[in-house]
Amino acid sequence: MLLAGSGVAPAQFSDDDTSTLRRIGDVLHIALPAAAGGSAAIKRDWEGLLQFGTSFGATVGTFSALKQAIPKDRPDVTDERSFPSGHTAMSFSGASFILTRYGKKWGIPAMATAGFVGYTRIKGQKHYEDDVIAGAGIGLLYNLLLVRPMGESVFLKPQTFAGGGAGIMMGFDPGVPGARNSSAPPPPDTAFKYRIEFEFAAVDVQKALVQSPRELGTLVPLERGEGGATPSARFRFDWEFRPRHEFNFYWDPFEGRDFEGVPEVDIDFAGVTFPAGEEGIARYRFNDVGFRYRYGLIENRWVTFRPGATLSLQETKATLVQEQLELFGEVAKHTVMPLIHAQFQFHFTKEFHFVAEGDGMQLPQSRYFGGSLALRWKPKPRWDLNFGYRGVSRWLDIDDLYNRYSADSILLGAGYSF
Repeated sequence: MLLAGSGVAPAQFSDDDTSTLRRIGDVLHIALPAAAGGSAAIKRDWEGLLQFGTSFGATVGTFSALKQAIPKDRPDVTDERSFPSGHTAMSFSGASFILTRYGKKWGIPAMATAGFVGYTRIKGQKHYEDDVIAGAGIGLLYNLLLVRPMGESVFLKPQTFAGGGAGIMMGFDPGVPGARNSSAPPPPDTAFKYRIEFEFAAVDVQKALVQSPRELGTLVPLERGEGGATPSARFRFDWEFRPRHEFNFYWDPFEGRDFEGVPEVDIDFAGVTFPAGEEGIARYRFNDVGFRYRYGLIENRWVTFRPGATLSLQETKATLVQEQLELFGEVAKHTVMPLIHAQFQFHFTKEFHFVAEGDGMQLPQSRYFGGSLALRWKPKPRWDLNFGYRGVSRWLDIDDLYNRYSADSILLGAGYSF
């Protein structure tokens, strides 16, 4: 076994050229929420300022609590507060407020700027991609829940209950005819065409074996370097472009944290020999981006069945380093896999559904099977919450890389339809 525990990032994982990107991100993640609050103040939109303050405060409180409760090393291993990205959460909170409250003219450039902040956090070696997805999701979801366009009002009023209990009730008032009200059901002849979902998960890697080159290199097990489940996040976009015809896009990255150990035997990896008895550091990454089409073959009161096909773009990267000996070995492969897909839903009631999804394919040099089981609750027509399990099993066997990867995840997802 090569690795155990957590360690310090080697110099190869840091790049002095990223300091400029980091500084830009540091400025923009303050500028965007300042612009959001400043715009509301300049417009004397005190109701909007209250909504932004509530949304932004909830965003900051949530990511701050998660950073304290869920340790995860940063890519540069300066601390264990990588999950989620606070810079990205604050940026998307400010940008999405501008978009929701004041429209696309300034909102779209603000959202693009927020996306750039996330990019600076990844390239600046301060966050992994799933950290950035989680931060963006927190900022966006609170905005969708608490911020209304101009013309709609949010009201808070005291509420008493039988038995002497008391609380506060929150609601939305459309204010003007035709204004969008996300708490109200759509007209009977209107269906939502789009849906976004952010999925937060605890990933337990069961197997992460790498060998490079195939058969000649040393088979290195990386799955137990982190000593437990790793927090991660996934993004998904659904578009029903015609009745029964649906397009999906998903981004599911996983990056293993740096961990160190002393090999008991020499390790041959990526053309480099790492001698026994010298401390080494490793990182593993599996990134999956998918484009999917599926058709609503069965859609009735009780059951929905949607078969389809997925084009999966997969990246595998493994890195080993022995810093004292200035040894560095890395292998990275990009593969494209066509997958057969199916989704099955059983509708217990209008609010509660059982959802099962799966993708799979066996090819001569690769194999992939992935799927999820979840209970979905729709408290409002636009909103759904999902709790369940996701599993992935992947095998790759090509000339310069052999890799087996499998992981189990407990997931919590929040979806919004529009």
